[in-house]
Amino acid sequence: MSTASTLGLQRPDLLRGAGLIDGQWVAADDGATFAVNDPATGRHLADVPRMGRAETERAIAGAAAALPAWR
Repeated sequence: MSTASTLGLQRPDLLRGAGLIDGQWVAADDGATFAVNDPATGRHLADVPRMGRAETERAIAGAAAALPAWR
């Protein structure tokens, strides 16, 4: 059973274990992840990519490229 279904989400398809970079859902370059837990209960909510400098630079470049059409 997936984490999304055990959380009782009305839209489990919105819970992603990836980062959105330049319009694409991607994992960290090295595949590393970290757990996100509810601080009140300690319950595991999701694993998300542990992204670093390279992914951040691509995200910034993608946002800069999208800005002219968006604004």
